[in-house]
Amino acid sequence: MTLKQSQSLFQSAILSGGEAAPSGVEDGPRLNAAARFKIYSDAYRLRLAECLSAEYPALRERLGDEAFGALFEAYLEQRPSRAFAAQDYCRGLPDFMREDPDWRERDEALGLAEFERALSHAFDAPDAPQLAIEVLAAHSPEEWPELTFALHPSVRMIALPHAARRAYELSQSEPIEAADAANANDLESSPMETMLFWRQRDLSFYRALGGEEELALATLMRGADFGLICAVLAQNRGVEDVAGEAAGFLARWFADGLIAGVGAEPAGSRA
Repeated sequence: MTLKQSQSLFQSAILSGGEAAPSGVEDGPRLNAAARFKIYSDAYRLRLAECLSAEYPALRERLGDEAFGALFEAYLEQRPSRAFAAQDYCRGLPDFMREDPDWRERDEALGLAEFERALSHAFDAPDAPQLAIEVLAAHSPEEWPELTFALHPSVRMIALPHAARRAYELSQSEPIEAADAANANDLESSPMETMLFWRQRDLSFYRALGGEEELALATLMRGADFGLICAVLAQNRGVEDVAGEAAGFLARWFADGLIAGVGAEPAGSRA
């Protein structure tokens, strides 16, 4: 048997979760083959459990060690790892919870897992420029309607249960952001809210989006220029000063580090 074959058998035996030692593992002076193999098998499971706890600390705190441990065991049994990195495997947990009958109806737990995964994705997203609003000085007022904007790779907009953010903030012992307080009535009246996630200065950030800003950012994400963003706001929300409203959102997006590129679409090229 070659070294590669021996390694493949050993890996398969660990992934299968069986207790029998694979061929090639021999008895030692103190432990038999099965006991020696169990050391590696247990270490593998412990490593994944540690990684899962590190990726979802708020979820573990919310569920408690026993329930979180049961979730891990179910995940490992039904979704054995095929990833090269433990972190990549752990990020599949919300997808498993969404499909598993024991977890898919538990909105707060599932939402909290999605929330923590989004923070992790934002932190690990590729690097890109985070432009300052001064770059707009290079464009004349006549160009503004045709300006388009590229978002930083870390930017994500996800609809999540309102309880997920509350649970996360309780786990962090942090107060609700002042920016969210302005939309408190909307948030309290709806079980869902749209969360914005991004990275800035090597830290992951999040905040809840109000209706007009959510609409404007979703329109920008579809590749719309500034003029179309204003038109969508006017048509769907009836905002009086749509240009001022859109410019205010844009200023905040620049300040938050969401904008990675600015371009001017040639006049007459829009459909």
